[in-house]
Amino acid sequence: METAIHLETHLTLLGATGIEDRLQDSVPDTIMALREAGIQVWVLTGDKPETAVNIAYACRLLDQGDLVINMRTNNKVETHTH
Repeated sequence: METAIHLETHLTLLGATGIEDRLQDSVPDTIMALREAGIQVWVLTGDKPETAVNIAYACRLLDQGDLVINMRTNNKVETHTH
């Protein structure tokens, strides 16, 4: 939770998109252009790590030389509604 708070503090969201089950046309070219412009691109997914990495390569979010680090936790954050 501390890491999430650190990453999200002072975060400026410039845009968002949703991809559903298949890679949409022009996604690889668009992501490559954003990266070449120096824009940081992040992905939030509920996929299995292997699936997420494969999709990231397919849409050019990752290049073969990129370092991929998988992190996971067994702890779940409990939320309470009032």
